[in-house]
Amino acid sequence: MDDVLALTRIVLRDPLTLVAGVGVALVIGAVWLWLVRGRGWGPWRRAAVVLGSAALGTALAIVLVREDVTFGRPWYCLGNPGIAPGTAEETLNLVLYSPAAFFAVLATRRLLATTTVFLVLVVAVECLQKWIDVGTCEVGDMSRNGVGALLGALAGRVVLSGAGCMPGGRTESGRDAGRR
Repeated sequence: MDDVLALTRIVLRDPLTLVAGVGVALVIGAVWLWLVRGRGWGPWRRAAVVLGSAALGTALAIVLVREDVTFGRPWYCLGNPGIAPGTAEETLNLVLYSPAAFFAVLATRRLLATTTVFLVLVVAVECLQKWIDVGTCEVGDMSRNGVGALLGALAGRVVLSGAGCMPGGRTESGRDAGRR
């Protein structure tokens, strides 16, 4: 229970984080919904887009929105490898991108593409975090974020398999059925 309280304090320590999370989520959601318009995506896939956007917006706000942001400092990543969480912040790193990756797989129905995008995103965000001086770029954080995103994406794939969805975005009914 103490870990949950510590994680909650980390997430809610700055009201600006919540405001930025909502703002980023709205922008990401609007872009995604604009990109998938006319594709025949049903309400459940669009709902996955909205929930994934909310999760990603929140994750990016937690990592990047902090007070005293400065630009232009030289950056480097600390070599603290490993994925086993020992602190509440390390646990947060492990679960940070999981919901977004989960909903992204539900929306796109593409495990490999989603996982690749999230792994690139994790590295980019860690480097950006150090460049704008809002945190420390750590190999261990990248590892935990990447593993968490992979686990979320795999969980999304398991749900799709259980729901009878086919790989590559095909389902038994609907617009995609004739593409086999």
